[in-house]
Amino acid sequence: VQDLVEVGAHPQTRAGGMLQEAAGLNVVASPVQIDHERLEHHRPPPRLGEHSLEVLAEVGLAEDEIATLIADGVVGSAP
Repeated sequence: VQDLVEVGAHPQTRAGGMLQEAAGLNVVASPVQIDHERLEHHRPPPRLGEHSLEVLAEVGLAEDEIATLIADGVVGSAP
């Protein structure tokens, strides 16, 4: 098992065209191809905590509950 840095540096990842650039970041694409075409990433992956507020609200937590989770360090939120 490799971490993402090892996967990105692996010759097979590069040879298979799985290393792509999205918004200035290198991302590893899915190895799946359809009609010999690989899905291209047009946006970078979300930052840690970037969607925490929206997801927690969507599952029914109130704003004060979310604020408590963030204050207690249970949930991260992007700046």
